[in-house]
Amino acid sequence: MVAGYSEERLIEIWEKSRSNWHRPQLPRPIIDGSKDGESFPFRNYRIVVGPKTLEKGDQYLENLFDHLIVHYLFCPRSIETAGRLALAAREGLSNGNPNRARRMVNLFSDIVVDTFRLERSEEDEEKVLLGWTDLAGQDISPLDEAVVGFLGDLWGVDLPSFDLPESEMLLSV
Repeated sequence: MVAGYSEERLIEIWEKSRSNWHRPQLPRPIIDGSKDGESFPFRNYRIVVGPKTLEKGDQYLENLFDHLIVHYLFCPRSIETAGRLALAAREGLSNGNPNRARRMVNLFSDIVVDTFRLERSEEDEEKVLLGWTDLAGQDISPLDEAVVGFLGDLWGVDLPSFDLPESEMLLSV
């Protein structure tokens, strides 16, 4: 048990998320008590959650599960598509940095995934905004600040605003 969570509670929230998305055939998530459990929550199609994520509560956890399930189902959907997107992003970057390309693909995918969730259901709005508000409250990069500002404007919702010109530029794309 980590952060007051039993595996049974984790699976209960997981099953609720799976039912939201027509029960995709993904392996059950696991709790990783190590520091590495916080690094990347979706390894080999298995969702891994760590103590910091569990401390954020049931609704945050359900949002994370929903978000990752939609990544799996729709965007990028497959490792092949993710690779093609990363190669295209790398070609489009002036320095061709592969880490930057993967980061851009992840941001693009996150925007697509959560926009889809908001369009699909009003019930998802609170969960989606919880995730982005949580991100905005962390020590984030200027790129993440621009994306959060852009999403607030794009979705017409109250997200923390960083008043960056890059947010306006994203709206014009």
